[in-house]
Amino acid sequence: MMKKQVTEADKQAVRDWKNAAIQDGWTCQPLNSDSRWKERWVKLQRDGFVVQVMTRDPVEGDLMRQSTEYDIAAWGPDGLALDVPYPYDWAAMQRNLLLCSECKRFVEKTVRVAFANRTCEKCAPALRAQMEKPGWYN
Repeated sequence: MMKKQVTEADKQAVRDWKNAAIQDGWTCQPLNSDSRWKERWVKLQRDGFVVQVMTRDPVEGDLMRQSTEYDIAAWGPDGLALDVPYPYDWAAMQRNLLLCSECKRFVEKTVRVAFANRTCEKCAPALRAQMEKPGWYN
């Protein structure tokens, strides 16, 4: 699957999200000790929520670092993935604990499918059939 081209607006949206979260009280720590990565790959934490933010542009002269990646991944206190609201919105992050990642409906309870996918009970069987093939957890 091809990734979509990262635009300057995409980059700014990720940077703005990270900065707004930090201003809103999230702790921030680098996920790599390499000084070139300290601002590019960070983990944010607040009230059991965990977010990883990647802001990576190609590094001139480094053939291994030639991709552009601006991405935010989030997990709730239950360890299940969350849809990330843009722009940053703490209340929406909390509401998204009850958002099915498949049908996009808010429900009373979400359940785990495969590694950390958050879904409603109605969508779970089809997703399990699709994702939880023999050996999926290895």
